[in-house]
Amino acid sequence: FVNNHPSIKTLALAFLILIGFVLVSEGFDYHIPKGFIYGAMAIALTMDLLDIRRNKNEQRLGTCPTCGTKIK
Repeated sequence: FVNNHPSIKTLALAFLILIGFVLVSEGFDYHIPKGFIYGAMAIALTMDLLDIRRNKNEQRLGTCPTCGTKIK
């Protein structure tokens, strides 16, 4: 799955950076509410999965992913 969808790798890296940032901020006694973190991660994952689904449907229908025109 990850080999077919490289955007998942980028998303996982972004999650790791976010978690690292939160841990560093907690080390400096600055608390970030966990709901904000989980909400941002959920929105990012949902958007990525929707993009994967859109690209799959466009490929199946034979349309260009960037402009939406039919590919002959």
